[in-house]
Amino acid sequence: MGRIDKKVWEQYKTVLKRQTTPLERAEFYAREMKERRMRSFRALSLLLGEPVNRVGRYIKLLELPEPIKAFLRQHQEPQYLRYFTERQLQELVRLGDGRAVWRRFQAMVRQAEKEAGIWRNNGQ
Repeated sequence: MGRIDKKVWEQYKTVLKRQTTPLERAEFYAREMKERRMRSFRALSLLLGEPVNRVGRYIKLLELPEPIKAFLRQHQEPQYLRYFTERQLQELVRLGDGRAVWRRFQAMVRQAEKEAGIWRNNGQ
């Protein structure tokens, strides 16, 4: 690894040490691509040592509607962090249609809140 690559790798490991949400990881990947003027997921994946398809899947999360991304940024409570995994958010991206995405997201929020009640009751 060259000097720049080592620096990037250390920065990347530092980011991963924090508990990151799928959206934060997607934004990190996009930011790295932009700052390093990379045009492909493959170039970033080689730099970070991540599989290409993983980088692509995370960056695809940035296609979510802005109100959903805003909600995820503002609601960092454990019930939402636990529920809104990369897989759950990919389901929304695959829906494509804005109205269907929003309806499904609202159902997911209700489910996350319902599951949070279960977790709280079990913890008492």
